[in-house]
Amino acid sequence: MSIMKKSSLLFILMLVLLLINGCSRTITEIKVVEIENAKTVEVTIKFAGGSLKINGEEDKLLRANFSYNSKSLKPVVEYKVSQEKGQLTIKHDEDSISGVHIFKKSDWNLCLNNDIPMDLNISFGAGKNDLNLGSLNLGKIDISVGAGETRISLVGDWKRDLRANINGGVGKITLILPSNVGVYIEATKGIGDINNEGLVKNGNVYTNEVFGKSDIYMYIIVKTGIGEINLKLDE
Repeated sequence: MSIMKKSSLLFILMLVLLLINGCSRTITEIKVVEIENAKTVEVTIKFAGGSLKINGEEDKLLRANFSYNSKSLKPVVEYKVSQEKGQLTIKHDEDSISGVHIFKKSDWNLCLNNDIPMDLNISFGAGKNDLNLGSLNLGKIDISVGAGETRISLVGDWKRDLRANINGGVGKITLILPSNVGVYIEATKGIGDINNEGLVKNGNVYTNEVFGKSDIYMYIIVKTGIGEINLKLDE
């Protein structure tokens, strides 16, 4: 092997080691946001990629645990209240992150307040997402998924009607649905399958047994480009 080839190979090896070392230090942050005087809240989450978990059971508006190993993935939390309406935004520091790769890590664990009326807007890049939303006081959900695997549970004691739009790019979306409130779903896919467990199918519409009989209803539109949609009724 020539000296020039050896030098090139050594340079590439050193570059790889620098990338690994530069992304190996994990930073952990905890962020708590008070409700203040808000009567309703709109929550917007912009997640570039990694692992996102959302749960309820929080007395504050938000208690967040962030874990990441690149400055480009540092989260930003913003909150303001105007005329008793709160606006909470949780996002990555950069609007567009082109350098997300195998050496980078971003894990968010978000706990939200159960009681305050809330609308939820979420956009994902790529990764694995686990959303347990059934305990939240939600009226509207808008979710956009780029790629990966997303599990959304809506099982809980619902206080009001819910309208939800869920759009997937590439990957798998699993919806776990309650049996105690009326559920109406319009599901469409590009390339892939729609799997149904426990719901009544009529064309691209899926309903549960109490649809048309309960006091509270869910109206859900779910679409995916390439991948699968799994609809599961909670027993």
